[in-house]
Amino acid sequence: MRERAFKFIPLVILVMGVFFSINQFHQNQSQAETALKSRFDTIFQQVTLVISDKVNSYDQMLRATQGLFQASYYVSRNEFKVFADKLQLETIYPGLLGLGYSQLVLPEARVEHEAMIRKQGFPDYKIYPEGEREIYSSIIYLEPFKERNLRAFGYDMASNSVRSEAMWRARDTLTTAMSGGVKLVQDLPGESVTGLLMYLPTFKNVGLLNDSVSASKREHTGWVYVVFRIEDIIRATLAHFPSLTRLQINDISPLNGDVLFDTGDFDDHWQLTETSVLAGRQWQFSAQPDMAFRAQYLTNWPIIRLVLELLFTVALMAISWLLINGKLRAEKLANNMTAQLREQNQRLSLATETAKMGIWDWDFETDRMWLDGNLAKLMGLQRTRSHQILFQDWCALFDEQDRARLEQEIDYVINNRVDLNIELLFQLDAYNSRMIQLNAVMRFNHSGQPTGMVGVSFDITDRWFYQSRLEQTEARWKFALEGSGEGVWDWTLTDDSVIYSERLVTMLGYSPDDFTPHFSEWADRIHPDDLPQVQKDLTALFDGSQPAYRNEHRIKCRDGSWKWILAKGIVIERDEHGEPLRAVGTNSDISWRKDTELALRQSEERFRNAFDTAAIGMALVSIEGRWLEVNPALCDMLGYTEAELMALTFMDITHPEDLDLDQHFVRKLLDKELDHYHIEKRYFCRGGEIIDVLLSVSVVHDEQGGVLHFVSQVEDITTRKQEEAHIRKMAFYDALTGLPNRRLYEEHFGMAIQQARRNKQVLALMFVDIDYFKSINDNYGHDAGDLIIQVVAEKMSNTLRASDTLARLGGDEFVVVLHEVSSPDAALHVAQNLVASVSEPIELEDGTAVQVTLSIGVTAGIPTVDDAMTHYLKQADMALYDVKAAGRNGASLYQASGA
Repeated sequence: MRERAFKFIPLVILVMGVFFSINQFHQNQSQAETALKSRFDTIFQQVTLVISDKVNSYDQMLRATQGLFQASYYVSRNEFKVFADKLQLETIYPGLLGLGYSQLVLPEARVEHEAMIRKQGFPDYKIYPEGEREIYSSIIYLEPFKERNLRAFGYDMASNSVRSEAMWRARDTLTTAMSGGVKLVQDLPGESVTGLLMYLPTFKNVGLLNDSVSASKREHTGWVYVVFRIEDIIRATLAHFPSLTRLQINDISPLNGDVLFDTGDFDDHWQLTETSVLAGRQWQFSAQPDMAFRAQYLTNWPIIRLVLELLFTVALMAISWLLINGKLRAEKLANNMTAQLREQNQRLSLATETAKMGIWDWDFETDRMWLDGNLAKLMGLQRTRSHQILFQDWCALFDEQDRARLEQEIDYVINNRVDLNIELLFQLDAYNSRMIQLNAVMRFNHSGQPTGMVGVSFDITDRWFYQSRLEQTEARWKFALEGSGEGVWDWTLTDDSVIYSERLVTMLGYSPDDFTPHFSEWADRIHPDDLPQVQKDLTALFDGSQPAYRNEHRIKCRDGSWKWILAKGIVIERDEHGEPLRAVGTNSDISWRKDTELALRQSEERFRNAFDTAAIGMALVSIEGRWLEVNPALCDMLGYTEAELMALTFMDITHPEDLDLDQHFVRKLLDKELDHYHIEKRYFCRGGEIIDVLLSVSVVHDEQGGVLHFVSQVEDITTRKQEEAHIRKMAFYDALTGLPNRRLYEEHFGMAIQQARRNKQVLALMFVDIDYFKSINDNYGHDAGDLIIQVVAEKMSNTLRASDTLARLGGDEFVVVLHEVSSPDAALHVAQNLVASVSEPIELEDGTAVQVTLSIGVTAGIPTVDDAMTHYLKQADMALYDVKAAGRNGASLYQASGA
């Protein structure tokens, strides 16, 4: 029974050996799989970060473009092109198809809008697709404006549901919004590449653009947008990561979800997934290593080791079997075992050769090393079953620097009795170098003294070459970032050590020696107001809630000044629990952009304060005559609300008689013949009253000298004009009757003489006296006399034509100038009508009726003599004398002597 029990010992050894070997095999496979996942995850994270950064760079470009429209009241086509050229779209933003502006067009303004664009040099322009819609959004600017982009000119993006959803989301949230996948109008009918668009809204009243005001209260004018193909971005990115060949990107947003990119070829193996929110859309990145990538980590070494361990187990079982079966079978079993061991050695040799592994044994006493055939071959020695070599000769095979390291490391191993583990480079021949890894343990005698060292050597040239390439690649991208003006940092979180690039510290005025390799060197210089947000964003990066770190903050320079920095980074290595081990990133100097934004805000604030608080009316006016902005003083002056006035043009409120002159000067401004002008004109107020104003207009030009808009200053001079009119009336009109006085009469009579002489027309002059006027004053008083004069003047005015002149020379004397009369007799007939006009008695204030008569002397003819005015006066006076001599109350025409 006891002997039978012993016979089961070899079987137990075999079972335990097999179990242990298989278990170790699975552990090795698991470790290789973990290494595969870790490296692939790093590459995957880099790819997602690069793609996300490219999309986010479009966001920054859109915000700069939105700033262009906010800083200007009108952006011309040429101004937009110059702006786009300065962005260097095709160089700095590869994959971007275009940067554009889509104008919001109401249905009632569509015809006017199309006519305006056609006048700009596009006679075939129209909004498409055809059809009536509640609103249109026509693409009017798109750079580069050539080739395929020309097909998008005039396209109404609001007509497409996928585009319009993103457009209105951008308008309502005031943030960048990206569309789902669409077919671009730039593409040919047979092309099937997915296109994407990103939008930001623009508003007319830039003074209202802040987060506290809802979008519904702003005057929305359109959208700036970018258009790109997702495949262009991804293909350009994957060109830098050739090991990632299986990638899929899905838009998993609630609306318009779609597959944006898919290389295909996914199998049932594990895959990595990452989700990012870009411009309001939720993208899911999925990737899987291909067979070539897996082969780098999932080598055959675990299988070879399994085979070796199983062989060793079989051998151990055989030995146990021999011992148990006794002495009688020992010789036979020994022979069998020898054969098996020989075979095992052959297999072991085959396994070590396949694994590029060699075995060596160093005897300290003889100072000689025994190398197996694989190691001898590996090191370029003569291939034999085994090879012996002096230790110093073996060391001489290695590179000079590595030889010194090896000797130093062996001294350390012997003195401290630890295992040897070192990587060394040696020159196989003139063209080939090899990298091997040495692992060894000490051998000791029964007294505990070291007698030698036994070890294995692995050919790790392929792994070393790959690691070197990886380090070179990392060095190249760091160099590239440095060359682009960005500083680079590399942060190992386990010991809080940070490598700061030279560019990063010199941009702040420091030298590399001023920075110790710790995060505190940077954190201590961050502005106290910005530090909490920096810490919050870093925490989000480390706990995985955000895939990348992005923060704008101020940093203190060596001279005490503050500089604005844009910091970006990612975690590139985590432990098995997901804790961050290493992060890398860049810092960019954005002070110039912040200074520009600050100067723009200050300039706008100064203009706004002067504009809003000015005591006179001020306005910004478009070249078409629309009010772009009006201040409160102008609204008060004209009686309109701001909204009412903005709905009009300056032509709508200008007096018709003044409009031609105003537009004449506007044309001179547009033709650059003037840079400003001043005129007096009349405006209609809201209530219908007319005011006189002094208008001063200047022009604002763009960078190319084109006219952007006008700046108008309006001063109400109605009171001044009234005072001037009153002074003129006092100087040229009779205070009692309101008729022209002697000065104005002589001016009018002189012009009438010139006109009659030029046109050879009959001109008539009358002298009029009120008969017995002195007696009226004496009998009824001067007040009655004044009343008589006023009534007589009114009746004569009513009898004459509007083109004739009736003037009072003083007292009861009047004069009448008749223009363009047909003959002297016709003039006499008018005079007789004047006499008849006062035939009815005039009633005084006390009820007394007074009969008044007139005496009128008339002369008429074509003026031919030089002193015509004196000549006419003399003849009219002589004719008046004849009437008075004949008894008054009548009219007489001057007759020349002998007639």
